[in-house]
Amino acid sequence: MKKIMLIILAAITIMGLWAGGTTDNSGTAAPAGSLSVSVSPSENTVQEAVGVAELYHEFRQDVAGVSRKYNNADITVQGVVIRTGPDIHGTPSIELSDTAGGTLYVLVVVNSFGQLNEVSIGETVTMKGNFHIFSSGNWGVVLKQGEILKKG
Repeated sequence: MKKIMLIILAAITIMGLWAGGTTDNSGTAAPAGSLSVSVSPSENTVQEAVGVAELYHEFRQDVAGVSRKYNNADITVQGVVIRTGPDIHGTPSIELSDTAGGTLYVLVVVNSFGQLNEVSIGETVTMKGNFHIFSSGNWGVVLKQGEILKKG
């Protein structure tokens, strides 16, 4: 039943974004002092690793504006591995959060299932991926073409 609900939520989210809407209507503000990172226009890459919480809250402040800012950009993020395995589309993914029991997510889709064996649940990692989408639902920030840059 949970899987069906996630699929329905995913479909609604995608339809809303396709129609030009946003998925974040909660009005929740980010905590004071949230980190804002810059994208290098020449390389279209975030210059420094950003924490999961900072990235997530930056999107919650202005989904449309931040999505445009990171459109087709590589983002480097640091977080704690909370899950590895196939995502709802069956692709190999690593889920990061701000803490081991955190509720803020960055889902990084990697190129092979073999890469999932390179990290452990609870391990802090730095990863890079290309921004794909933000959903305030169960996904958070989704990065594709992910790679593991640093463990520990």
